Amino acid sequence: MARTSIRYKDVECSLVEYESEGVWCYSFRIDHKVVSGRTETRLEALAKRRAQMRIDREIKSREQR
Repeated sequence: MARTSIRYKDVECSLVEYESEGVWCYSFRIDHKVVSGRTETRLEALAKRRAQMRIDREIKSREQR
């Protein structure tokens, strides 16, 4: 099981690749809300990018409120 963390736009995000290779789960916290999800890819770099895109969506949705 691979485990890594990234920092993107002042948001700390953790990524975990589960035993079934190619399934990555991510979680991060923005404004007391924990967001988590999963993505299927064998590439760690792509899993990181998809997590960053999710962070971007959460930030944008908060700015529109």
